Amino acid sequence: MPPDTDYDINDAEDDEDEAAPAPVDDDEHEITDEDMALPAPVPRKRQNTAAQKSKYAQENPEIRNSKVVHGSKPKKIQSVPESSWPSTARITFPPTGGQIKLLAQNATLQGVVKAAIKRSLYEIAFKEGYTDIAARGAYARRLLRLCAKKDDRGWDIDRRAKADTKFCAQLAPLICARGGNLRTVLRNSAMSKVATHYGLNKPGISPSQIRSIVKQLKENQRFIFPYSAAPVVRPESSEASLPRTEPEPDSVASKPVLTFINDSPFHAPAIVDIIHDGWWNTPKAFGFKHIDELKSNRADRPQEIVPPDPMICLAGANAWAALNTWETGHFVHAKEFSQARLENTYKSLLAVLKEQRSGQSAKSFNRTMHQLYTKVSHLQAGAGSATSGSASNIICLPIDSD
Repeated sequence: MPPDTDYDINDAEDDEDEAAPAPVDDDEHEITDEDMALPAPVPRKRQNTAAQKSKYAQENPEIRNSKVVHGSKPKKIQSVPESSWPSTARITFPPTGGQIKLLAQNATLQGVVKAAIKRSLYEIAFKEGYTDIAARGAYARRLLRLCAKKDDRGWDIDRRAKADTKFCAQLAPLICARGGNLRTVLRNSAMSKVATHYGLNKPGISPSQIRSIVKQLKENQRFIFPYSAAPVVRPESSEASLPRTEPEPDSVASKPVLTFINDSPFHAPAIVDIIHDGWWNTPKAFGFKHIDELKSNRADRPQEIVPPDPMICLAGANAWAALNTWETGHFVHAKEFSQARLENTYKSLLAVLKEQRSGQSAKSFNRTMHQLYTKVSHLQAGAGSATSGSASNIICLPIDSD
């Protein structure tokens, strides 16, 4: 909501201003046949319409000014005409209204906004994957001022961004839209890769098998681990067996087995592909442009550079959301991709990274994350998403079948 918009909140009681009706003398009033007649019934259709209108009116939100405190009047924010600002700090609005266009702005403002867009994409990948929707005006203001100060001609833009919050709110959609485009790429990649890598859309798979796969992948966040097609030893058995789908004699062995390698978190092939699609899919992609800014988490191993945490966790959160679309055994379109739900998963995956990095296996974990960087950047030809591991590092997941 633009900050210079005022709302007239009229709390006066109209009933106090109305005069009381004059008393009626029942003795002087002659009762006629018309008074004795019952009122005509209201048609049912009209009753339903009136009830619907009343319900609709009750559901309409009441507009309140967020600056009203203890009944005080909101302070009016003076609107400064666009023409009063220097030419480089003026917004060019579409003649017919609608969304502000970036290419319609003057060259200086275009340059500052483009720099703010690039900074926004950088912060999504390297600093924080999600920005509070309610704080986007302040977010745009910070980026505008940061980029305007770096531009030799951006002084007036910085001055206006500091003084005029409406200016920042009007430019916020331009700055944040590219981040929305990135999240669309991640979502579409997750929908495709999760279904393909886990065989959720393969011919012949039953809804109960899909439900079982999704349930076990989500349990203890196992979806972040890669799986292995190598023979594994079943629990309480000395015989190795491959994942299978045909029934076996006993009820336990009749369940096909998927194997997951738990010493390679975030190496799940779906997550690797999502990171690659989002930031490393071409030689000019974002990851390669900022490859010099990648660092190792260990001072004694500076050569083991790793992907930024937000990249990893954004991909993982979208993989989790894609799994949820198959939770019923059938594909149900993406209600799980809301920012609030994704952000919760994103933060939980950040906690996993932090815990692994500060544990006893921190050195080997940094090496594991360096291997992840190698995979997503495709610098190692023919690199697979699954790595070899011992039987003790493999989780066996029985998949129920019909």
